[in-house]
Amino acid sequence: MNKGSVVFVCLILILLLGCKASGQLKFSEGIDGEELKEMVSYLASKELKGRKTGEIGQFKAAQYISDEFKKLGLSSFETSDTYYQEFSLVQSAPDFVSLTISSTDLIHEKDFLYIGEHNMSEEKDARIHYVDLESGLPWERDVLNKVVLVYPEDGHSSISSISQRFSNQLVVVIVDESLKEFRKNFSSELNRKTHLKKSDEITSPGIMVINSDVASIVFDFPIEDLKKFGIQDPNKRYATNIKYFIKRKEQVLKTQNVIGLLEGSEQKHEYVVISAHYDHEGEINGAIFQGADDNASGVAALLDIAESFVVAKNSRFPPKKSIIFAAFTAEEQGLFGSDHFVNNLTFPDINIVANLNMDMIGRIAPEYDDYGNYVYLLGEDKLSDDLKRLAKIVNDQYIGLDLDFNQDGIYPENYIKLSDQWSFAKKEIPVLFYFGGLHDDYHLPSDTPEKIDYGILEKRAKLVFHTAYHLSHALESAMD
Repeated sequence: MNKGSVVFVCLILILLLGCKASGQLKFSEGIDGEELKEMVSYLASKELKGRKTGEIGQFKAAQYISDEFKKLGLSSFETSDTYYQEFSLVQSAPDFVSLTISSTDLIHEKDFLYIGEHNMSEEKDARIHYVDLESGLPWERDVLNKVVLVYPEDGHSSISSISQRFSNQLVVVIVDESLKEFRKNFSSELNRKTHLKKSDEITSPGIMVINSDVASIVFDFPIEDLKKFGIQDPNKRYATNIKYFIKRKEQVLKTQNVIGLLEGSEQKHEYVVISAHYDHEGEINGAIFQGADDNASGVAALLDIAESFVVAKNSRFPPKKSIIFAAFTAEEQGLFGSDHFVNNLTFPDINIVANLNMDMIGRIAPEYDDYGNYVYLLGEDKLSDDLKRLAKIVNDQYIGLDLDFNQDGIYPENYIKLSDQWSFAKKEIPVLFYFGGLHDDYHLPSDTPEKIDYGILEKRAKLVFHTAYHLSHALESAMD
């Protein structure tokens, strides 16, 4: 795949916008709030049971999207005779976890918590190696085949960085808070009863969390002196041995992206990808997580945008570049659908010039309660200033939304990594992430269709269409 950086001649582009404005407005008339409501209402209905990856509701949603693509007359992508791009994941859930420190057997969920996806079917007996996180120790290379012991100032906020830093070792994290309190603060990870990963993905051993009171009983050294000794004497190694056993139940899940193609009239091997994920959280403890905003809103917009491109083509104004309409699966579990897509393109000459991704575009975020005529556009600064320029010109010409490029930093910089555009950005493909912002119903059963603002959803969908249409007519495309 080539790196695509889209280069625009602004004056000519503005003239192009002006001469085709009336026609484009006609093309986008099919993007209608009532039709969007109908689609969201089905996709986020209880019948689909939260569209969890690998379950019947997700398959029903995939069939619905596929049927809509067929009605529109879209082509299938690559050599497939179906709109489905199928792949497999492994569903993994803890079956049994044991931990023994200094010959003391600890009870899972009572004395310690396990965070991870590893399947260690044999018992391991290892030495513990203390690492001080604050001092940036130079001996991290010495922890190979050892268990890392850390005692951070804030166990909750350190978990993510610890997991990334010690990806090949089991880590024992001592926390001062009770396990009950830790569980409450870290519920998003601990409450995940299943994990998804690629079938060939090797996972790290994970993290064992124990309270400092328990640690003071089982370790052969005073816990209150641990940080002090660790910092003062970096050569000190503790003699405590640890045994652990991790057994997980695993089963292969089949799932599918739904991909439709509208071939360009001239630059057929250059592609604009318009995307939205269609999976959600499923049913948890009897509650259905309907996922109206996350992300039935984006999928409904995707389908109406596809219809508008078909109208343009039938009106003899087809896109010059090809348009891929991608409904991705398994976004909630780790962007697996989009990752599979970008890493399994079989055409050698395919060049994706940009990805326009929509996620949660149907609501008004609390920070905009008094003024809802906006959309967040994230990602424009990562790989292409030209996309930002184009988005502004198109918006001014057709839509009139306030474009919020997150100048105030309401959302952290890493937010670009939390939806499917990141799979493209990692390949150095320019991206735009259309986002309505977070709200109190995010990842809750209360994210329901009646809370969607279908007027603003319509405007945001039209913005994506007009941006993609002009992107498909970009005057110059330079590949590095």
